[in-house]
Amino acid sequence: MWYCLNPQGGHVRKLLFSPSEDITPAARFLEYIFMLEKILEYVNEKYGTLPEYLWKKFPDTFALRNSDTKKWYAVGMNVKRKVLDGSDGEVMILDIKCAPSFKDLLISSKNGFYPAYHMNKEHWIAVILDGTVSENEIYPVIDEAYALVSKKNKN
Repeated sequence: MWYCLNPQGGHVRKLLFSPSEDITPAARFLEYIFMLEKILEYVNEKYGTLPEYLWKKFPDTFALRNSDTKKWYAVGMNVKRKVLDGSDGEVMILDIKCAPSFKDLLISSKNGFYPAYHMNKEHWIAVILDGTVSENEIYPVIDEAYALVSKKNKN
């Protein structure tokens, strides 16, 4: 597996992957970052959102905010995996704003979705960015979150 840094944004770009290579913890972490990079590109292209790194104490934690309403629709962070499913290690997650009925459906029907970590568990959901859930499965949840924090039409 080969990676290089994107000089403009400092994000990691995947150059080459060989399935026969062993995946070390460091390489797995780079996979998380690569997945996060794709998600951040998606929200930037679709909504013009850039991550806001608001906490000096937690430099890897960021918020995604609707530019019109200034409301958060997602928060990314690294957490100890045991707070989600009891297993060892750390994992990158994205807490995403979510309607309660949609949240319950996702948690009950799909691995990789959990009650939110560090956010209101009724209105937020956590998704692990380890490949269990693909970007294409995460994008509709992000779209729903963005719609939830957008200005309502008064027609």
